[in-house]
Amino acid sequence: MSAQALPTTAAEIEALVTAFEAGTLPKPHWTHEAHLVVALKTLDQRPFNAALDHLRTRIRAYNEATGTANTDHAGYHETLTVHFLRGVSGHIARHPGWPLENSLAALLASPLAERDWPLAAYSRARLESIEARRNWLEPDLGAKALWADAAPARSLGSHYPAPFAALMKGREKRMLGDGFGLSRFGVNQTRLAPGARTALRHAHSQQDEFVYVLEGHPTLITDDGERELTPGLAAGFAAGDGNAHHLINRTAVEVVLLEIGDRNPGDQVDYPDDDLQALWLKGQWHFSHKDGTPC
Repeated sequence: MSAQALPTTAAEIEALVTAFEAGTLPKPHWTHEAHLVVALKTLDQRPFNAALDHLRTRIRAYNEATGTANTDHAGYHETLTVHFLRGVSGHIARHPGWPLENSLAALLASPLAERDWPLAAYSRARLESIEARRNWLEPDLGAKALWADAAPARSLGSHYPAPFAALMKGREKRMLGDGFGLSRFGVNQTRLAPGARTALRHAHSQQDEFVYVLEGHPTLITDDGERELTPGLAAGFAAGDGNAHHLINRTAVEVVLLEIGDRNPGDQVDYPDDDLQALWLKGQWHFSHKDGTPC
């Protein structure tokens, strides 16, 4: 597809995307620019994660429909797909409310329209590796930054002993601070499925805590009562104030939070609603019942 044949109207954008979705877009027309058209339209219709899942499926299907095998050496490339989709998402954020055709014209005039755009963030060897084609890899060039959704999820679902650990079902923590070698405080992106909670209701003796709501409407529960939070609201809990707290997702929509807490040694945690207490010692939690017997 030549530059002159690229869509310039909303109807032409729709026609290209429809042909791609159906697998009928001629293979020579599936250019780098056409990829950007599809990414822009898909993000216009869906939130980022849903758009990514959709394109993972549709690009693979289109490749198969047009005779391109999805292998370790050809076809679908996970790192390129995620990297460009995030670039297009950033473009949309910088041009909020623009008509689709205007946004596309600006996108095609931006650095993302250059095929070598990813090489500002990736060495060629990393980008051309089999692992990069199979899975998302973080950039290895330039100032270090970390995509929160790509940070490693905590392998242990909960530090709590049984039966309390089972109450953390539906909670996912991604350890953002660890990716930068931070040791004096922790930073987590926490996702709560409907019905999930951040923790047992608790109060720290030595640890300050801070929570910022990114998505959804969790309910904050403290000794002072309950309050539904919205995106953009923050809550903080000073060490030693004794105000036990946690957040619960009582809605049918996922909640995403940013959680920050320090790691002072000797921290003790009180759980007023449960027969549990904890001590942070030598880099790990030690749990016991309130009468001192181990859990």
